[in-house]
Amino acid sequence: MNLEPMQKAAVLIEALPYIQRFNRKIVVVKYGGSAWWTRSLKRR
Repeated sequence: MNLEPMQKAAVLIEALPYIQRFNRKIVVVKYGGSAWWTRSLKRR
């Protein structure tokens, strides 16, 4: 994806509230397949 500088700025301005909201948070992104969980994974 090749965006012009003004398009990049618009995307970043739109994303800024989300970036601020989730700053220093753990975010899980599921990519295809099924989710899995083991006891060795501990919640913080």
